[in-house]
Amino acid sequence: MAMVLSLPVVAVSQEASTKQTISPEPAKQESQKPIRRRLTGKQREEALMALLGKQSESKELIAKATDLTVSIGKLAASGKLPQDVEATKLMKTMVETLQEIQDRLKKIDEDIEEIKGWIEGQNENLPILGQDVADLKKTKWGNYVQFQYRDTDQVGGQTDAFAFRRIRLGLTQTIDPKTSIKVSFDLAQNATGLSNNSAAQLRDAFLIYDIEASDVAVGTQLMGGQIPAPLGYELERSSSEREFPERAQYNRVMFDGERLRGLNLKKGLGANAMAQVGVWNALTFNDTETRDVTGSTGNKLGVTAGLRYSTNHLDAGISGFWSSRAPRQAGYNGGTQTRVFSEEIEDRHFYYADVNYVGLFLPGIFLRAEGMVGFDRVPLAVNSTGSGASNSGVSDPNDRRLVGKDMAGYQLMLGYNIDARNTIAFRYEQFDRDMDRGGDLFSGYGVSYIYYLNPGARLQLAHEIFEDKSRASIGDQRYGATTLRVQFKF
Repeated sequence: MAMVLSLPVVAVSQEASTKQTISPEPAKQESQKPIRRRLTGKQREEALMALLGKQSESKELIAKATDLTVSIGKLAASGKLPQDVEATKLMKTMVETLQEIQDRLKKIDEDIEEIKGWIEGQNENLPILGQDVADLKKTKWGNYVQFQYRDTDQVGGQTDAFAFRRIRLGLTQTIDPKTSIKVSFDLAQNATGLSNNSAAQLRDAFLIYDIEASDVAVGTQLMGGQIPAPLGYELERSSSEREFPERAQYNRVMFDGERLRGLNLKKGLGANAMAQVGVWNALTFNDTETRDVTGSTGNKLGVTAGLRYSTNHLDAGISGFWSSRAPRQAGYNGGTQTRVFSEEIEDRHFYYADVNYVGLFLPGIFLRAEGMVGFDRVPLAVNSTGSGASNSGVSDPNDRRLVGKDMAGYQLMLGYNIDARNTIAFRYEQFDRDMDRGGDLFSGYGVSYIYYLNPGARLQLAHEIFEDKSRASIGDQRYGATTLRVQFKF
């Protein structure tokens, strides 16, 4: 008895192994178009598992069919057919089993073709998916929230209470490979930066154009808008990354808001060096005299310049800022200007030098130092109190608060990244508002501990002690502040 078995050939495409596992979809009516969904990573894995499963089942059935065919051949060659009834029944059973195997193999082949067709349908959408992913990558969010409890014994200082220190919402949008824009807002902004306030304020708003993109070496980049001041290392550093709750006093007082409005050009000088030069408004956008008083029409622009060198362990730079401070229009409250002082700081200037070194003695130890010398008057706020911070009641144009002074400030920080979750840091800072006479020195020292709950969340506990000799008249030169803060980045 001659018997020919026509078994389906199962061919599994090699590229199918890179796709995904799914359960075969039910048969569709001819009038229906296939439902095409985008191929996710999970779907690729599922498709692969489905194909491998069908392939394994097919191999087992083919092996079983081969064994049955051999057995049928042996039975036919024994000479017992058709005389032996039992042999005939056995032959019939084996033939029926072979038919079942053939039917099952045919179904498997159909299932495999359906899976492959489904994958091909998804592939048609892959360019669309790729474009969607590219569009998503063009928008990079940079949001964080800082909620804290701050306790201080400073007379006239912040009320001990819970407060949102910052609610920063920002994004960087890539327009094309060379052009991007960054915008950020703070929804907990206020004049002092330390009270609980829900006022919104624009922080960053600048366009970035890569004239020469950075590759192995630093390229050339032009920025325009409201930009972090390129002075020292602390003014440009994000508040979400700093080891202490607030910046050093000299930066907070003389560069309130930390941002200038203008144009800045950065040029790489090889693989490790960079130079920058910028043209700006004379004052930071949040300077108290900018906020409280209408500036003179004779305001002048300012210029910055700097050099920076960096390696895997070292980051050091020098920078300078040259501008003027407009004539003080004292007593202006949005209506009539009651007094005008014509003192203009023609030679307003600042010079910064900073160094950061990571891996001092141990890989986790870091040292940061920054120094500033300059000439300016401390910005005066209308209707505020405190030495060097008010012109209310001032009638003498020669009052020292209205003229420029030589000033200097610096800070030293030593820290240790104990492990991926724990960091401790110590800082000492000084700010001399008037180097030509005593009684104006501000100094502070403190310790800060940071625990990272996860890469996007951290707890911070800092205690600082300050001494401000300008507060001698109110008998509160020395005071402390303790800050417990939780921060979430998303």
